[in-house]
Amino acid sequence: MDGVSVKWSAGDKIGIFSQSNNSVSYANNEYTLSSEAGTQSAEFSGSCEGEKKVAYYPYSEDVTYDGTKISYDMPVSYTYKSENPKDNNGAPMACLISKDAQNQVSFKNAGALIYIMVKNIPAGYTRAILTSQGTGAPDIAGNVEITFTAEGIPTLKTLTNSNVTEVSGTDNKVVTINFTTSDALQDLEFYFPIPVNTYPELNISVAGDNKNTLSIKTFRGDDGKGVMAERGVRLYATVAIDKVIGEVPTEVESVAKATEALKNSNAIVIADVPDSENSPEIALPKKSNSENEAVSISFDKISASNEIAIKESSEGEGSSVAKTVRVAIPAVEAGSVSSEPSFKIELPASTVTLDAVDGKATYAKVTAKTADHTLIIKEGVTVKELVIAGGNVEVYGTVKNISLADGNSSETTVTSYGSGVVEKVGDSNTDKFNFKSEWDGVSVAEATPTDGKIYTAAQLAYYQSKEIPKTTTGKDLPATMTGNVTLCADIDMKQQPWIGMVLGENAVFDGANHTISNIRVDNFVLSEQSKYTPNACVGLVAATKPGSQIKNITIDGFEVTGNGADAKWSGALVGYSYGTTSYENCHAKNVKIESNSADAYRIGGLIGLLAR
Repeated sequence: MDGVSVKWSAGDKIGIFSQSNNSVSYANNEYTLSSEAGTQSAEFSGSCEGEKKVAYYPYSEDVTYDGTKISYDMPVSYTYKSENPKDNNGAPMACLISKDAQNQVSFKNAGALIYIMVKNIPAGYTRAILTSQGTGAPDIAGNVEITFTAEGIPTLKTLTNSNVTEVSGTDNKVVTINFTTSDALQDLEFYFPIPVNTYPELNISVAGDNKNTLSIKTFRGDDGKGVMAERGVRLYATVAIDKVIGEVPTEVESVAKATEALKNSNAIVIADVPDSENSPEIALPKKSNSENEAVSISFDKISASNEIAIKESSEGEGSSVAKTVRVAIPAVEAGSVSSEPSFKIELPASTVTLDAVDGKATYAKVTAKTADHTLIIKEGVTVKELVIAGGNVEVYGTVKNISLADGNSSETTVTSYGSGVVEKVGDSNTDKFNFKSEWDGVSVAEATPTDGKIYTAAQLAYYQSKEIPKTTTGKDLPATMTGNVTLCADIDMKQQPWIGMVLGENAVFDGANHTISNIRVDNFVLSEQSKYTPNACVGLVAATKPGSQIKNITIDGFEVTGNGADAKWSGALVGYSYGTTSYENCHAKNVKIESNSADAYRIGGLIGLLAR
């Protein structure tokens, strides 16, 4: 089964519980995929006696059903399938089977799923590990059950919350995916199914025999409330392990000793930057290419408020400085004498990553000149003021304000990913930035409220509809976008499920000649209670209100799937255009809206229904 959407794979097996006449027990019957592998609708072969009651995935002979719930043991380990990584999860699904439709099974996700792409896994590592940790951390494996609501919605939950490792030696707070090591760095993607629950922290690490365990990602949730793992929710992340991880870092007392240490080591940890260092500076020496692929500079503490400079050294036995440089700082705790540090980075031949020692940290100001391949702002990192003297930018974290340095007139590309956010651009040089963004399907960030400008996909996602009203009509849908909003980036939605926006009265959505590509809508935003077909309003903008305006935008790639395909009033740009909405310079191409339902009508490539 595909871990992102339900697509069946060769070898998949489902279980069907049946009950014979006059029997009080239920038989667990195995069914094997027989045709249509790689699709969302497949056929399974098997046999059973009596009435089919419940279906579940994945099949196991040890699963039981008592008439109200499915019970089994979730495994603590999986084997990685390199030929099809998306088939490594066995994400639990289940459904009730209607007495009137014994041969029709419509599965629903029962639990949550964590997906993570790990890049640059070093040689010798063989295990990806998910750990439920923190005070009161729930189990993520072991005894579980799937119960059903009155509407037939399944929910996967653990039956126990063990505080210690079981007598058998099994720790149900740890799940492992075993994979084959490589002689070189490798990129792998992992899918971990987990029960519905609230987790203080979910940590992902990689390990190997005689290798240090590398903690690569910790999901913590918002505002310290933990991770809300709800049914059908998928947590996404992409993490690149620094290429020098695994080397024992050289510890130095201060910045003054860092330059000398880097002559003999590619990884250093600086104990502190004291106030006594008035002009702290680190110079990267030139080395041969084989010795200088990557450098890591971490700080345990930064007491000084003075700007820290990192630049190239004219000294060294080689011809160039490091191709990639990682800078990692600690978070500044409340009440600490330390302040958020500032950096001036002059490494025109290097790609530089701004990172955090413990997952989250804030840089006060960074002035950077890097290679064209970019300055990278890691997830969990906030830069209050970013000044670009040269090079491009990739944003996975947050940039409060970005501008170009005096004398830099080059066009600068700023690409954001996932939860990456850019809040404001310096007024004097906005025309020199080229913003691009890719959405991960889950990240949402409020656009800057003062100017209504959207620089990232996560900011656009903020305007999605958040409910499906049943007691209203299309013209009365609650507005999600009001005022004047300007799109400042080309956005790739990456075929992640989108829920249409609703443009309010007199609101203006100006695309500023940007393109939104690869949109996939799989749900409507209105279930209208009237004598007409209820399900309606599908599009980038599900509906508009009188006096609103959309202009200067191109949609390249639009597809309607799932429940959205069976709804009326569907269009790539707007599903339901009500009243005096005006359109100017709007385009759509590569639009695909297909349905076999009689309920799907008034469909247009650009606009579904123009209503007065």
